[in-house]
Amino acid sequence: MLMLVVAFLILYAISVLRAAAQLSAARLCKLPVERFSIGVGPAIWKRISRVTGTTFQVTRLPFGAFVHIRDDGQAAWRRLATVSAAVAGTYLALGLMALVFFASHGVDDGRRWIGVNEVLAAAAGKLEPGDRILAVDGEPLYVETGLSLSERVNARDGAPITLTILRDSAVRDVSISPRRDDRGAWRLGIRLASQSDRIHDVGAVVATAIRYPVAQVTMFVRGLHQVMLAPEQTDVGGPVRLVHELDRALESSWAIAFQLVMSLIVYLAAFVIGFDLIRLALAAVALVRRQPSERTPAP
Repeated sequence: MLMLVVAFLILYAISVLRAAAQLSAARLCKLPVERFSIGVGPAIWKRISRVTGTTFQVTRLPFGAFVHIRDDGQAAWRRLATVSAAVAGTYLALGLMALVFFASHGVDDGRRWIGVNEVLAAAAGKLEPGDRILAVDGEPLYVETGLSLSERVNARDGAPITLTILRDSAVRDVSISPRRDDRGAWRLGIRLASQSDRIHDVGAVVATAIRYPVAQVTMFVRGLHQVMLAPEQTDVGGPVRLVHELDRALESSWAIAFQLVMSLIVYLAAFVIGFDLIRLALAAVALVRRQPSERTPAP
């Protein structure tokens, strides 16, 4: 529930920044702005600008921010500018959200390591959740490169193996005797998870934040395409499922939970940007159509 509240507050801030970008573009283009409203419904605070006549207000229902621009048949390029500002403002807000997260949490350096997620029988007392497995019997262990940990354990046919692990910034060796499972395979009694390192390089943080909205939308479109191709094999879930997944992620790590929230926000903002792009295309068409009639005939 906490993360849903955080998501609402971030969406609210994005909406305000989007509206502020529209207001700025309208003023630069000298378009008449009647009202800048934070929320909907009856106003609880209101002020009218003596210079522009624009009404600034805060309402009782905090659902987004809106700008009402009076359409007096102004030039199409001015309306094009205000819609473009809405798109730019939304994207900028998403980028700022990502920048704050990556600046505090760091950026994935792209390398993947095998880590311990849960300790069961054979490794009890020797391994701990969060340990990173660097090597098996002196041979380096990598994700998706070379033999897997399971293959190396079974190749020893039950003989003790030595794992070189990283724990609390210290490297140590641990000897473990595998045990057979019900299917006859040798197991260490651990569940694995992929691990990675985080870096705080300024350039990497800024570049990742800029790319983040596009990367998330691309991933969303690919997932949507897979759902359309095989809907019977996809468990989309619903609002209850969303809350459950957020709670599970929060129990594991605040960073994972916040990344889920950021993804959700980007998906919702993508629909708004899509609507803005349609408005942008219509404004561009109107601009092209009006140009011939606005040209001054040659003497």
